[in-house]
Order: sequence, then C-alpha cells, then structure tokens
Amino acid sequence: PTVNNGQFSIDSANIPASKLKNKTFVHIYSSDPGVSGVLLQTVEFHTSCSQPLFLGDVVGSLTLTGFVDEVGTENCDPRDPNIFCPGGKIKELELKYTGDDDSVLTQNQGGKASVADVGNGPADDDDDQVYIIASRREDHTSDEIWFAGLVGLNSNFSFDTTVAVPPLTDTRSELHSDTYFKIFKSDGGALLQTIKMHTSCSKLLRIDDQFGAITVKGFARA
Repeated sequence: PTVNNGQFSIDSANIPASKLKNKTFVHIYSSDPGVSGVLLQTVEFHTSCSQPLFLGDVVGSLTLTGFVDEVGTENCDPRDPNIFCPGGKIKELELKYTGDDDSVLTQNQGGKASVADVGNGPADDDDDQVYIIASRREDHTSDEIWFAGLVGLNSNFSFDTTVAVPPLTDTRSELHSDTYFKIFKSDGGALLQTIKMHTSCSKLLRIDDQFGAITVKGFARA
C-alpha cells in the first residue's frame, strides 16, 4: 500500500525488460483490487524517448521524483543547455576536430557509438587540416550529407540539417538516429577515421563528449 505523499518506484527489470514501453499506465485503487479495492484513478505516462520527462512533472495524483534511463543516466533534463537527452531531436551540431585516435571515446552511448581508425588514424596526417564528411549513411552516398569540407586541427565546424550542402538540395528538420563522420587526409585522400554517433533522442549526448577525433561543442534541437 502507498499512503499520501508516499513514494513508489517502477522498474522494467521486474517484467523483465531492459526498458519501459512507449506508454506506462498506473491504476490507483482504494485498497487491494483483488479484495475490495475500488478504482480511483488511471494515470498514463509516455515513457519512450519521444517526449520529455522532467522532475516534478505532475500527472493526476502522481508526481515524478526521479528516473534512470537504460544506460544508467539519472534524471536527464533536456532543458539543461549542456546536455542533449531524451525529449528533443537534434538539427544542428557544432563539433571540434582534435586529431585524436580511436582510443578516445568518453562514452559509447549504450553501445550505439563507435570509432575506428584506418591504419594509424589521424596520426598519419602530417598536415594542419583534414577533410571531413558528415552524413546520414556510413558510405556517404546519400543525398543527406550534412557537412563536407576542410577542417583545421583544433578547429570547430558545424552543420544544420535545414540547410543544404551545395550542390545537394535535400534538407531535413532533424538528424536521423545515427550520424556518420569520415575523416580523410585530404579531399579525395586516404581515409583516416570513421565515427558513428547516435543522434536521435534515445541516448545521452553532452557537450565535451569526445568520439575519437571529434568533440561535441554545441547543438540545437529542432
């Protein structure tokens, strides 16, 4: 039983499952429904990644006082300007090229992010700049290429999915679930590193998260 102002928790592991479904229903009874309890209220929460949950949200007679996502992050708040987390799609990214190899991965986004060097990776680059392509697909043959250009060492670059990269004309309101980066020695030169970053609403992404030779420096939601 739960008394007024008492707390209780819901854990998908009790099903068992790794995460909650899109919708979670809470039925509130006057007492044990198997004995003589009367249904007093039904509360529905949306518990997938597509809508934000905030501490203090009130739905009917329930108040949200805490939550943990499937990778163990507690109380992720998409209103924090330094954190992208469930509740909003990314349309703009600002990134920094650092020249680091694939041993640098500050978080793997629950196994959805990856970095792979080709040969010695960016260490093979003796120049002060590389050529970077950011796109929807790993083979960057899709029309949805978000960025393609030269980037200097320790320099920032950015893209906006609502702005087409010439000569391509396709635009989009937000990024797909995964965004791929390929770092080349030069335009048409040797491939140095491939990066996959998860850019939907389902995995945490923070400013200063580093994926190999690329560090997140900023983002904007659609």
